[in-house]
Amino acid sequence: MVDTAAWLRDMVLEGLPVRQWVMTLPWSIRRAVAFNSKLSSALLRAFICAVHRQLGASAGADARFGAVTVVQRFGGALNLNPHFHTIIPSVAFYQNPDGSVRTEALPEPTPGELECILAEFICASQQLLMKHGLDIEIDAVSEALASASARQTQLFGPQPGRRVERVAEEAPVAGPAPYLSIQHAGFSLNAR
Repeated sequence: MVDTAAWLRDMVLEGLPVRQWVMTLPWSIRRAVAFNSKLSSALLRAFICAVHRQLGASAGADARFGAVTVVQRFGGALNLNPHFHTIIPSVAFYQNPDGSVRTEALPEPTPGELECILAEFICASQQLLMKHGLDIEIDAVSEALASASARQTQLFGPQPGRRVERVAEEAPVAGPAPYLSIQHAGFSLNAR
């Protein structure tokens, strides 16, 4: 994802400042999202709308925003882990009377803004989950494999149900302050 984000920033967005927003879903719904593309798309729309609505609160009603998302389907251990990596320029776009476009830099999001985005997304997610339901028709083997993968547990072998052990640890990455990350009810929003 890092290479894709860099390419988007440098080649598509031509050097505009960008922020990567990552929305991770609770374990309990990851399997449903992995097998239901309509639900996944609806959740993604709800996430982007929540971010854009919050950005628009400070930038004004006539501001426009863009976004590019990669839906990553697996975690670092190749476990089932659908989540959204969304690149959003850290600028608001405004159309001038002559039709040209100007940009204005957006400030770094505050902890309160992240809380608002996450709260709106959780509310929208609950409505979408009720609308789509979680009863997805997949065979029992696929369901067992997906559930074990999402929980990062062994399905087969001498110790089924045991947590999968990592062979290699990821190197810590230096970055911005941790307050650009927030979690609630199994949802995680990272705007670093």
